[in-house]
Amino acid sequence: MIRYLLLLSIIVLPIQAQTEVNYPEVIYGAENIHASWVSHPDILGGEDRVVLFRNTFKVDNTSADFIINISADNHYFLYVNGELVTHGPQLSDIQHYKYETLNLKNYLVKGKNVIAVKVINFGKRRFLGMQSIFTSLIVNGVSKNAEQLNTTGMQDTWVCALDESYKANEVVWRGDGEKAIVGAFYANNPTDIVDLNAYPTGWELLNFNDTDWQKTEFFENASSMGGSIAYLLEPRNLPLLSWDEEQIGSIVRSSKSITTKFPASDELKIPANTKTTFLIDQQYVTKGFPELLFSKGKNASIRINYAENLFGPNNEKGDRNNLEGKQLLGYYDLIISNGKDAQKFIPNWMRTFRFIEFEIETKVQPLVINSFKNNRSRTTIPSVAQFTSDNELYNQIFDICTQDYFLSDAYYETMQYVGDTKIQALIWQAMSGND
Repeated sequence: MIRYLLLLSIIVLPIQAQTEVNYPEVIYGAENIHASWVSHPDILGGEDRVVLFRNTFKVDNTSADFIINISADNHYFLYVNGELVTHGPQLSDIQHYKYETLNLKNYLVKGKNVIAVKVINFGKRRFLGMQSIFTSLIVNGVSKNAEQLNTTGMQDTWVCALDESYKANEVVWRGDGEKAIVGAFYANNPTDIVDLNAYPTGWELLNFNDTDWQKTEFFENASSMGGSIAYLLEPRNLPLLSWDEEQIGSIVRSSKSITTKFPASDELKIPANTKTTFLIDQQYVTKGFPELLFSKGKNASIRINYAENLFGPNNEKGDRNNLEGKQLLGYYDLIISNGKDAQKFIPNWMRTFRFIEFEIETKVQPLVINSFKNNRSRTTIPSVAQFTSDNELYNQIFDICTQDYFLSDAYYETMQYVGDTKIQALIWQAMSGND
């Protein structure tokens, strides 16, 4: 038996460590934004790049609200005193470009603090649902004490640097070269190639030395009324994306006998001058930002391959639970170790996977894989409808979470087209009351 009921109130959402101040009611509209979009002086603006921004500032009263607006083109990760706060912005188009509004007071200490923002432009091969004008950042102080963080590109206190460790890794799916995926269409973002020998370790921490970083450069004014040639800003209209730890599945196949229970427990030690592969089965398809923590292994290469399924001899999928005689064919990240302790890799965009295969080649120094987990990042779209069934599977289907927008295919496309939404839009309008 199925019961379907429309309610007048919004379903209570899970509590998050950080919340969107402008949701569900807009308190600080775009007319209150007085900062400007800024960028790095040495970039063209549309190439695949990672730009790091820092601002060191003082706080006298840590009990007072410290509210900012923030947005970026293409994507940003926000840190305060080394702690990840959130990432964004909510997927936007140029005439409806979203910004987040955050109260940072719980991340601050009396005296010196640092806000650090990583901004990624995925370049010409970014996913087709992501609109872009120029690699840029805007931070606007809403409360009086936060106005010192306003980006202007002129007399502000922001500094920036290019992250030379990063290179966009195009996922090849057509043309004459070797294909990175099996099948046809790919419209997701490129993956990452990161050489940690060139990475500014600790750049998000307060004690990092940024004296050789450059001043930011003005790009464009902010506008909510069309007076700017850039983005027409609008407040985020969904809860913030979560960042929830998810345990990774177990090793089901390896090139050598690996007896450790990694990644569920125990470190995994890879000897010097060896090649090692192992396959992890998550048992279900998930998505998020996998996080790898590792040590030593100077100049070792770590290739992390992701796939929603394995392929047989003729590239057929078949039963996902049957692994015999199958191989992983899919997109990957590539990391080069700098040999230090506690190195960390988190991809710049979410990964979708059931299976993960590591291909590791060490040089003269052994490598230690300390831990590997996934950070599930999603938001809940509130519904004014309620659905219950005596079939638990139907109840789980109704509990919809998404990634700021509806996904057609999280691995290959990361977006939906108008045609895809003919049914979904009608259903969700009935469930949410939001057209």
